[in-house]
Amino acid sequence: MSPIGWIRETLADHQERQEEKRQAREQEKQRKLAIRQRQRQAQQRALRLELQRRDNIIAILDDNKLPQVDWSHHQPLPFKFLKSEHLIYVFPNVGYAEQRIKREIVGRSAGTSVRVARGVSVRVGQSRGTPVERDEIVHRGVGVMAVTTKHLYFAGERTFRIRFSRIVSVQAMRDAVEVTRDRVSGLSEYFILDDADIQFAADLMQSIPALELPRRPETHDPDNYHLLTFDINGDDLA
Repeated sequence: MSPIGWIRETLADHQERQEEKRQAREQEKQRKLAIRQRQRQAQQRALRLELQRRDNIIAILDDNKLPQVDWSHHQPLPFKFLKSEHLIYVFPNVGYAEQRIKREIVGRSAGTSVRVARGVSVRVGQSRGTPVERDEIVHRGVGVMAVTTKHLYFAGERTFRIRFSRIVSVQAMRDAVEVTRDRVSGLSEYFILDDADIQFAADLMQSIPALELPRRPETHDPDNYHLLTFDINGDDLA
């Protein structure tokens, strides 16, 4: 083979190998894209099913019935529930904050000492100031929140429960649920949740006080309480 022929053949082999590598990279890229797309679709299906499940939970409570819940596959909850109450839902990673009144003295002045005679001084311009109160929000850490048929539980930096009969107002805010108890201070507490959880948590807190459960209430699986409006693939049936 002539030198020119050998060079041409070598170049052709090199180009062929480069093309094979390019095709392999493209196939790997398409494979990864397909995997990510399937993951997104699975996440969307799971989200839609969870949203439907939450709607069903509210519907069951509105019908004065109890949703069946099973948290055995989760980590043990740090609460001791009463025998007479039923667990409805658990929210992990919930922030807790309190409204506090901070009191300050403004305009206080020690004044100026003026000597009027030997060994005698008079202080002038002294002022005790004016007491001023202002609201502030104090964050108390992150924990887990559980909702039952009688109480709102929280375990974090502080662990406590609030009886629903003592709650006078519940309001869904931009980044939290504001709860005000029936107490002298009238100060609010804030449960900071993910955006997708705020309205649902507020709806639960508002629905449970209105429950009129019979002695032996019916229980229903929230996954099958009402006919779903979409199939398992997330496509609308209507």
